[in-house]
Formats: sequence, structure tokens, C-alpha cells
Amino acid sequence: MTRHLAKLSLTLLIAGSAMPSFALQASASASIANISFSVFDLDANDGIQPSFAFVVNAGPIAEAYYPSGSVASAVFPLVVASSTQVFAQIQANSTPSAGSMSSASVNATSLHADAVAAQPGDTRNATAVVSAGQNNGSFQTPIFSRLLLVLSPQTRLEMTFDASASTSLDCSAADQSSNSCSSSAFGYAQFNGAYSLATGQLLSFFGSGYAGATAAGNATQSFSGLQVWLSNTNPEAAIVSLYTSVAANTFLAQTAQVPEPFMWSLFCLGISTLGILRGCRPKSIDEATRS
Repeated sequence: MTRHLAKLSLTLLIAGSAMPSFALQASASASIANISFSVFDLDANDGIQPSFAFVVNAGPIAEAYYPSGSVASAVFPLVVASSTQVFAQIQANSTPSAGSMSSASVNATSLHADAVAAQPGDTRNATAVVSAGQNNGSFQTPIFSRLLLVLSPQTRLEMTFDASASTSLDCSAADQSSNSCSSSAFGYAQFNGAYSLATGQLLSFFGSGYAGATAAGNATQSFSGLQVWLSNTNPEAAIVSLYTSVAANTFLAQTAQVPEPFMWSLFCLGISTLGILRGCRPKSIDEATRS
């Protein structure tokens, strides 16, 4: 009987000490969708037709929109011919390890990014931004992830969109608190700055600032009908900057493997069995004499 218990305890200890690692994973996803623009005439009596146009460093107009009345709407031209200088920049990790991935996509009205890290020591990032810069056919990273627009005098420009960000972590609380396991995602848009098209001088303007969705750890944030806007109340055309970006980032450090609860149970059961065996073993002659 004792021999069988000894074999059992040894088996439990071996099974418990094997301790397969916890299924580590960090995932993140972000998107901006249903993008549209509207322009409003702030002074119907000034004789100026409200309009906006995408430009590169106040250079050639890539595409312009003119309203038929006081309001005009148009989809965001994220994907255009390479010769227009307004282009989509997509960055994503390549050759991910098993179980991991990263991807980014852009179409006429949306940006999307996904990232999943599923191996210890793995980092996955994906970013999709729309930038104004010279696109000579080869991929390049512009200095600013922004679009430049020319906005007519006494005109308000609005951008409406949906934004979502979702993240999840499947790792220990200790790893999360030490930032050994992390995930983050965001999608946002923002108008920033207005400069004179004629002189380049900073102009006064009214705007809404940042709008978007963010998430980190285990979280989800989603909004519909978000809006950013900027009003050019000046008597001259203004160059306006628009920042639009989504990103998904995940990270798993090369941490010690974390045992499953079931394996901990096997390990502890093996130790307990050894304790029982020690208490039940036959007494030696010296021990019997002392007792």
C-alpha cells in the first residue's frame, strides 16, 4: 500500500511540476468608420461660396468640394491616385509568430487596425493614418500624420464619424500590474490650427478639438455620430490641419510561465501525499525504544 502511495505522489509531483503555461494573449482593435464632411456658410450675404479642398503644403488641390446650397456633404477621399499627394499610410508588423497577427486597412470612409500578441516576448502593432505628403510610388513616413485643407472665408467645416476601440488581456494580474502584458487602442480625429493661405500667418478660429475612442487592458469604447469641426471666421481663406488616426498595440514580455490552477492542485496534492506517507511509515527500533 505504501509503495502504491509513493508512486502516486511521485506521479502527481511530476504532473504538477510540468506546469504548462497559461494561455497568454493580448489583443487590440480600433476603427473609425462612416466618415463624412459638411460645410456651412457663416455669412450668406458676403457673396462667397463656401468650399473646402485637400491640398499639400498649400500646393496643388487634390480634390475640392463645393456645395450646391448652404450645406455640402462628401465622403473622405482616403484612397486616391498616387499622383494626388493625398494618400493613406498603413503600418503593420510582418511575419508574426504563431497565434499572433497585426493588420491595418483603409477604404473610402474608414480606417481599421488589429493586433494580437499570443507568444511571450511578442509585440504587435498596427497603425492606419491619412497623411498629406509627397507619394512618389514608394512607401514613406510623412513628418506629420495629417491632412491639409483650404477652407473658404466665413465657412464652418464639420467631420462626422463613428469610432470604436477594444482591448483584452489574458494574462496574470501580476503581469498586468508590472506592464509585462499590455494592450491599447485608439481612434481619433482633430482639427488643429488655421493659417492664412495668402501669408501663412496664424489666424483666429473656433474649433471643437479632439474626439474619438480609447481603450486599454480589458475595455471597450464605442461611439456613433462623433463630430469635430472648425470655423474660419476670417475674411480670407485658411489652411487647416486635420489629424485622423487609428492604432492597435499589444505587448507580452518574456515572463515566467504561469501555472494553470489545476496544475497547482496536482502539485499540492503530491506534497500532501508525501506528508501522509511520512506519517504512516513504520517506526524504526530506536524510535520504538524512545517511545
